[in-house]
Amino acid sequence: MILSLIQGVQAQDTLPQSDKLVTGYDHKRDIISRDYVTGPYLIYNCERKHWVCVLEEYFEDCKEMRAEDERFNRPQARCAPVGEFDVKFSCFQEQLRLVSNVDPTKLCILESWKKKNITLD
Repeated sequence: MILSLIQGVQAQDTLPQSDKLVTGYDHKRDIISRDYVTGPYLIYNCERKHWVCVLEEYFEDCKEMRAEDERFNRPQARCAPVGEFDVKFSCFQEQLRLVSNVDPTKLCILESWKKKNITLD
């Protein structure tokens, strides 16, 4: 079993460089959970507290959820649409950079709540 695992890793390392850029759809790699399919759109899931590169439909859903959260005057959004990239690989690179350098909790606070004045009278 371990031998077949090692052979699989070695076989993947011998793929041409263009295959490693993740340019097309591959059902073995692109279905990353029961909730998402990988794509070139970066979102932050405020409920589950993770970054993810997804297809456009998930990005649009994220924008709609955020607008709904704003309409209902919720203090925190369920999702933050972050950006669109040309290819998934670029999205993955930005995701890695953000995971290491950005506090995503600020993305989840809605504008209407950022402007609230808090008094302790």
